[in-house]
Amino acid sequence: MSFDDITIVGYDEHVNLLELIQKQLSSPYSFEDLEFIPLPDNHMRAKTQSSRKYVHRTYIVDGSTLPRMIQFLTAPRERYSFQQYNFINVYLEITDASTVMTLLKQRFNTKLRTENESVGEHMMFSESMLRDIRQKVVQFLEVWISTCPEDFTNMHDIIAFERAIQQHNNLYPDYPITRYNLQSKPQIPKPPTQQAPPTLFPTRSIFTTSLGGVLDHDKVEIARQLCLLEEELFSKVKRSDLCKEAWLKSDLPSGARDCIEFSHRMKSWVICEILSRETATERALVMGKFISIAKECIKLSNFASFASVACGLNSVPVKRLKKTIRALKMAHAKKYKQIQSYASDSDLVNDMYRLDNSATAPKVPCLGVFLSQLQDLNSNGIVIELNGITMYNVRKLGAISDVIRRIREAQLDERYSFTVYPQLQDLILQTHDKYATEEEDTMYTTSLKLEM
Repeated sequence: MSFDDITIVGYDEHVNLLELIQKQLSSPYSFEDLEFIPLPDNHMRAKTQSSRKYVHRTYIVDGSTLPRMIQFLTAPRERYSFQQYNFINVYLEITDASTVMTLLKQRFNTKLRTENESVGEHMMFSESMLRDIRQKVVQFLEVWISTCPEDFTNMHDIIAFERAIQQHNNLYPDYPITRYNLQSKPQIPKPPTQQAPPTLFPTRSIFTTSLGGVLDHDKVEIARQLCLLEEELFSKVKRSDLCKEAWLKSDLPSGARDCIEFSHRMKSWVICEILSRETATERALVMGKFISIAKECIKLSNFASFASVACGLNSVPVKRLKKTIRALKMAHAKKYKQIQSYASDSDLVNDMYRLDNSATAPKVPCLGVFLSQLQDLNSNGIVIELNGITMYNVRKLGAISDVIRRIREAQLDERYSFTVYPQLQDLILQTHDKYATEEEDTMYTTSLKLEM
């Protein structure tokens, strides 16, 4: 039995078991990363006994080839659904979907030992074990389809698997593959936020006496609209944006890079709004408004906007304005010191990570924290070359997968139910665009002119 579009590849038929064990015990990196090894009973001492059993041996491994990962994840008589989920999150770091599908087909095409093959040199698979291997391949596919339905634009491979499963069940009716569903599950869209009618305004006006810019709008409503804008951007971050540091490649579209650019524009907005005022008193009013917005973002668990505003308030062009800071109201000055403690370059990532862990949904995590972790994990590379064999650092892949898993879980959290005010959102976005091209050196020069 085989697929129409792939050559049958057996499952390690030619394996010298004694050499395999010795390699695992002596090599600093082992690509034999199955948690169990099919080992004949008393194989190390005698080869005369005909009875055979499976001896479970566990090894700590740092490196693995891609085929070995697939073998491990589809090993029979074990439960590896969580490891399968982790691998699916991160496989784009090392390969593509078509290669993984090919390896799964090869694994499904595992065959029984024929009568003329040597028992001493070949692994023997009973019909029940063959079924267990194939059942694990099908389970892997189920996890893959439910986790990443976007990877299955062409259902040809799934149809081929369903046909092969039926063939297996016809050939081995006593050991059928059961409990499977390879139908792609449509993603349930999140409930949309409420849109305010264009002619209506809330009972509590979001507009105040005209003082210009951010001072014309209520701090709470600005924070709410920032929640909605950040949430929409965060929801568009894809798994492919997070693998191979794709957000650093400007020639490729990336939802992660859109989040980064929005954050930079917000930081520029904070700085430029403050520096656009002529007197220290006016600058203190604007600065106090942004301090209040930052605190509201914390209350709403919008850590993305909080980090951007905090970075703007803690930027060199702003924090050197001593006269402006002295003109702050006492309550604002106290909050500003708290924000400065969060926004220091060395602690921001750790503080945002801690705040995100303690918050409940709805929330918008600071994507920069996750991207920083991914960059650190990718810094020394994932590929291991050993004796001409290309392997991958399994421990690093697991850590990368954990970061991606947290992002994907946050995207599925409960969403904010605030009403959308397009007029206010448009004003925020237009202001962002206005200051997007401002360089921090130029801002610093302006700051020097205002307060020497």
